[in-house]
Amino acid sequence: MLDQALDAVRSSKRLGLMGGTFDPIHNEHIALARYALEQYSLDAVLFLVAGDPPHKLRISANEQHRFEMTRLALSNENGMLASEIELNRNGTTYTVDTLNLLKRELPQTELFYIVGEDTLIALQTGWKNVDEVYGLTSFISFERTGFDSHGVAIDPRMRVDYAKKEPSGMSSSSIRKKIAQGLPVDAELPASVFDYIKANNLYSNECMTYEEAKDALYGMISEKRYLHSMLVVQTAELLAQQYGENIARTRWAALLHDCAKGLSSEESIAMASSFGIEFDEVTRNEPSLMHAPLGAVLAKEVFLIDDEDVLSAIRWHTTGRANMTLLEKIIYVADAIEPNRDYEGVLDLRRVAFQDIDKAMLDYINCSIEYIINRGRLLHGNTVDARNYIVLKSGKNQKFMED
Repeated sequence: MLDQALDAVRSSKRLGLMGGTFDPIHNEHIALARYALEQYSLDAVLFLVAGDPPHKLRISANEQHRFEMTRLALSNENGMLASEIELNRNGTTYTVDTLNLLKRELPQTELFYIVGEDTLIALQTGWKNVDEVYGLTSFISFERTGFDSHGVAIDPRMRVDYAKKEPSGMSSSSIRKKIAQGLPVDAELPASVFDYIKANNLYSNECMTYEEAKDALYGMISEKRYLHSMLVVQTAELLAQQYGENIARTRWAALLHDCAKGLSSEESIAMASSFGIEFDEVTRNEPSLMHAPLGAVLAKEVFLIDDEDVLSAIRWHTTGRANMTLLEKIIYVADAIEPNRDYEGVLDLRRVAFQDIDKAMLDYINCSIEYIINRGRLLHGNTVDARNYIVLKSGKNQKFMED
């Protein structure tokens, strides 16, 4: 017997195929397969766990782990099975060989290969014996976040259906980083897969850990700024506990909120240019505002943070914005009340911060606006938006006006 999953689909007339390293398998893989099953009337979808694919330069988990994670993820999914047929072959795994094997074993079955649009483009020049592949399978193509196929020609011999499903942006590489950094992945992985990863200590060396990031940050900013960052971490963690925010996300955002503070104005402008960041007029004339958006870039590029909640909290910790998330509010307020802050009203603000985060936000924004106006400096519109949003959200509640 070549493969238990293959035996289970021998009666299939229309069979979907999803190939990949599944390093690890995630919820978007399953969602794509489910969509294909329903929309294209497939009898089943085989997840072909790759052994040694030619296009992957690096695989983090070995094939046994990747197959077991895929099997666990699909254990409660109707019509989806994890297949070992590519693992049972020696050497480099080529799709054309897999398709020929399936055609021999399932001669009456129509095959539909499920791919992202980036793969659809790449296979035309990068797959072995691609002319033969065209005759062995049809394709179901899904959009891929960040990939623009506009204007790219598709070989007319390729039989393709374009699925109408919005991409989620989920990726295995991003998930691996989050796992190494202790960031939450519960919305991206089946619980059984996450439990397996933790039990087998997979991906722990994927990228910089929190402790390693602390060491790296120490060399990027002044000692005074580093101490401030550590105190913001301490304060933010307490606020996160108070309001039920994820501690790991909070810790990372607090640690890196000022990671771009070590850049000079000239370096900030040069970095913004290299990453295509266009500062608005107020930010260009108030260089102290540049470090927040640049910090989000450094957090992503240097510290390999892919968690959008963390990056957004770093991005908005200086000006604020309308409709801030809880994490954004926590970093904004923690930055204002950490133990070394010493200005009129900070003691009251610390008390309020642990009672009503929105009230603390409003009090500090009002204080900041007064400070900026009294010194004749430019006030960013996002700060005004942040204040107005809180006031409007409160319905002009008297607790904001009378306290």
